[in-house]
Amino acid sequence: MTQLHAGAPSSNFFLDGNFSPVDQERDTEEMEVIGIIPTDLQGHFLRVGPNPVHVFSEEAYHTFDGDGMIHAIEFRNGKARYRNRFIENEGFKLEQERGDWVYKGMKSLMDPTPSRIPEGAPSSKNLANTAFTYHNNTLYALHEPSQPTIISLPDLDTQGPTDFDGKLTHPFTAHPKIDKKSGEMIAYGYSFQAPFVSYSVIDQHGDLVHTTPITIPRSIFMHDFAVTEKYTLFLDFPITLDVGRAIAGGPAVDFEPQYGS
Repeated sequence: MTQLHAGAPSSNFFLDGNFSPVDQERDTEEMEVIGIIPTDLQGHFLRVGPNPVHVFSEEAYHTFDGDGMIHAIEFRNGKARYRNRFIENEGFKLEQERGDWVYKGMKSLMDPTPSRIPEGAPSSKNLANTAFTYHNNTLYALHEPSQPTIISLPDLDTQGPTDFDGKLTHPFTAHPKIDKKSGEMIAYGYSFQAPFVSYSVIDQHGDLVHTTPITIPRSIFMHDFAVTEKYTLFLDFPITLDVGRAIAGGPAVDFEPQYGS
C-alpha cells in the first residue's frame, strides 16, 4: 500500500517539493486581501490538477495518474473565499473505500500484479485532472481518455461523467474549443483502436449533434487541435500509441520520427 502525504519527500520528481500532493480539503471563508477587490468583480477563479492519494507504485507514478483536485477562489462583495475539493468520480470513491490503490496507473499497466478492479466497476479511472471548460452554463472537468465530468457551482460538488445522453462514443479531449459565434463546443478524441480520431460538435444547448470518425494511419498522442472559421485542423504527429509495444516491454507512447508530421 502506498498512501501519499502532503510535504513528504519523494525520489519521484512528480511527488516532491511543489508537486507534493495536498491531502486535505479546506474552506477559508475570508482570505486576507492586499489592496482592494472591486465589488463588481464577482465569480470564480478555478484551477484543476493532479493530486494523488493512493498509488500503486511511488517510483512508477506519473503526473497523468493523479486524482483530480479543484482549487477555487470565489470573489464576491469585495471579498475572496478559498476552497479545494477532490473530484469524486467512481474510481476515486473505490480507492477511498478500500483505503488503497485499485487502479495501477499509466506506467504500471503491464505489471503482473493482479488487478483489483471489482466486477462492474469502470476498467479505467476517470481522473478529471487536466483542464476545465465552461459551456451552456455547465462546468466540465476534463481528462483525455475519459468522458467530461460535470462539476456544480458554487459548491464544487462532483455530479459525475456525462456521455451527452448516450451520444458520446469516444474519449473527450481536455482542450475543446468554444465557437463564440455559434456557441458550439467543438471536441475530438483519440484512441488506441480504429477509428484513431473522432470529431464531435456539441451545440449551444449542450446537445451532441454531430460525430464523425477520422481515418489516420496509426494511433497517435494528439494533445490539442485548432479551429478556424471554416476548418478544424488535426495535428498528425509521430508520437505514437501502441499497446503491443507496451506488452513487449516498450513504452506505450513513443516518438517515431520516421513517420513525420
